[in-house]
Amino acid sequence: MRPVGGMRGVNGSAVWRDGKLQLQMSGPHGRRETATAFVRDDGRLICEGQSNSTRYHTEFRRVNR
Repeated sequence: MRPVGGMRGVNGSAVWRDGKLQLQMSGPHGRRETATAFVRDDGRLICEGQSNSTRYHTEFRRVNR
């Protein structure tokens, strides 16, 4: 893990593997968060992760204008 620029006391790492971006961050007071982002076969961007207190799953789809 390396220091995150502009965020004092926060360390993070990112790994791109098998088509997924995996992020890990840790900060002051034992705060931790992990997240994974990837594009599903139907083209939606999926972001899911977990912090000390919350688990989340978010989906984004392209809107053509």
